[in-house]
Amino acid sequence: MKVEGSQLHRNLFQKDGFFYLILFLGFTFVYYTILIKYWGSDFVGEMDKIGDNGPFKTIVKCIDLKDCELAKDVYVFWGYPILSYLFGKVTFLSINYAMIGINIIAAIILFFVLSKLFNSFTAIVFNIYSYDWIQRVLSGGSEPLFMVFLFLAIYAYKKNKNIFLVGLLIGISNTIRPLGVFLLGSIILDLILKKRFVEILKLVFTFLIIVIGYHLYLNYALGKGFANYTNYQSSWDSKSPISFPFVALLNGLYALDTGILNRIKLWIYFLVSLIPIFVIFLRDKGLREFGFYRTELFFAAAYFLFIVSYNTTFWIAHIYPRIFLPIAPICIYLIFHKKVYIPFNQKVFILLAAFCMAVLSSISTIGIQNVI
Repeated sequence: MKVEGSQLHRNLFQKDGFFYLILFLGFTFVYYTILIKYWGSDFVGEMDKIGDNGPFKTIVKCIDLKDCELAKDVYVFWGYPILSYLFGKVTFLSINYAMIGINIIAAIILFFVLSKLFNSFTAIVFNIYSYDWIQRVLSGGSEPLFMVFLFLAIYAYKKNKNIFLVGLLIGISNTIRPLGVFLLGSIILDLILKKRFVEILKLVFTFLIIVIGYHLYLNYALGKGFANYTNYQSSWDSKSPISFPFVALLNGLYALDTGILNRIKLWIYFLVSLIPIFVIFLRDKGLREFGFYRTELFFAAAYFLFIVSYNTTFWIAHIYPRIFLPIAPICIYLIFHKKVYIPFNQKVFILLAAFCMAVLSSISTIGIQNVI
């Protein structure tokens, strides 16, 4: 019996979904096994040392004690710790486990959303292309939650769901990381091209309700509604958050003194992030064959231009692989857009790559000096 195209796609999606779960369980097992070996069973107690987890937990402590003087100088946005705090209350988990748990759920949802938006190959490769992603999911960090709201918003928009829902999702993403505003601008631009002006008003109205509500809460808690932005200013090289593209980033990559291995990693991820640009220009059709993905391309272009122009020499260079994560799935699709089916031999390679990334991620978490 001939299998129809939609049925074939559904069968591939189910198989790749099962393969992803094996992959996810595999790198989770490897990552935590190594952490437990070096840190013991109470490894979550070491989470404060990882990324922005210390500031996140300070915010949670502030909410719990109703004493936000503790968080007045914290620069990170409050969306992720607030949602983690609420998740912990519902599930009766401590904040350490709640931060990990909500990220694991977000990562699994993100896989299925990316599979629907692009294809399963893109969704699977994204999960192993960077050990920073594995670290953020399994040790805490705002990227998984930020990304799941971003791509849920894109999916809802592409599927012509209620525009108020799209605005709500983007608004929530913007309380986690302020760069969600680039997706808002991208969808507005797409709606202008489609001449759907009433929907723009609905989208912006919903977005502003969430964002204004967030800043009113900060004003109530800290007495400064825009504390996040003012605290970020301390890392800028001048009064402006924007410099000439690539100048601050390249200066930081050259000047960072964080060990030869880390510098190699940062340069590799920076150079890899440029590949989609060359791929687009080398194609005869350019971007014409990606017309269906106009919104995603608008967002990726605006986001990329901002991060390579961000006016902080050392900070942006040091976290470049992390800050690039939200547009990595779009870039992977641009490079491998014709790749849909994953043959068995490539699945074996992907599993091996996942194992290596899990090992590298755990070593990065612990610190290579503590492993050697």
